[in-house]
Amino acid sequence: MMRSLKRLPCLAMLFGVTLVAPVSADTAPVGAATAQSGISAPTRQYVEQKLALANQMLYKSAGAKRVDEISDDGTHVAAKGILDEARVYLDSAKVALETNSLIEADDLAGEAMRRAGVAFRLLPDAAKQAEQQRLRYSRLWDELKTFLDSKLVTAASTNPPELQQIRDAMAKAKALADKNRYDDANQILVKARDNVNTAIGKLMVTRTISYEIKFESPKEEYEYELHRHQSIADLMPLAIADYKPSKEALSQIEEVVKKAKSLQATSEKEAAGGDYTAAMKTLKQATYEIYNAMELAGLVVPR
Repeated sequence: MMRSLKRLPCLAMLFGVTLVAPVSADTAPVGAATAQSGISAPTRQYVEQKLALANQMLYKSAGAKRVDEISDDGTHVAAKGILDEARVYLDSAKVALETNSLIEADDLAGEAMRRAGVAFRLLPDAAKQAEQQRLRYSRLWDELKTFLDSKLVTAASTNPPELQQIRDAMAKAKALADKNRYDDANQILVKARDNVNTAIGKLMVTRTISYEIKFESPKEEYEYELHRHQSIADLMPLAIADYKPSKEALSQIEEVVKKAKSLQATSEKEAAGGDYTAAMKTLKQATYEIYNAMELAGLVVPR
């Protein structure tokens, strides 16, 4: 019973009930149940206030109203069943109070409140749900925007239809989000993500073909390869966000990306020294590592 008392002051404030702290068995007034030796016994006033708090929680709170709303879906039915059980416990607590079984009444009221809490959590507050949908919208939007702003897209010599489909989807989703219809907007953005992988494949094939162009100097070829490397590296955050690799995979990805960055830095030093042959070789190794990292994340692109 004492463990359940810690949360009661906060709950009492929430439901507008004032609780008077229970007293020990040694100082309990005449008529208060003391039950087992060494266990604190609540006063009748305290138990009455706790039952009032439980009654508010089970019948008049916003959570109770959500659960009592008529709905045929499984979650509502399950929550209603648990809340009904809680109300049975509360009725039993009232009976125990009438017989002056204060410890029993206190325990039954506590169980009623615990079960009510379980029922309420099955049907989250509408405001919380809306905020979760808004945050999801923001994350999905940022993922797609990152892809469209990547060098792979902005420097592409072709424009696969999937890119326009993504842009159209984002426009529709934004219009819905502006009306606070985040759930509908998110459904559109999730479908738009399916176009990303298709677009990446087509863009990478185009980059491979373009790579067969004849360059006027080793420096020009190196600069092209550096641009290509960065285009692929830009996709790394998107791959992680989209495929959600495990913690173990993320750890491996971090090491591989770290290695790729080190190789890229080395290649830039080699290029700055005029050794473009060595710089090209090192940079291609860096690009190879980025490919490996993307495959660890779950995104396989043409090499």
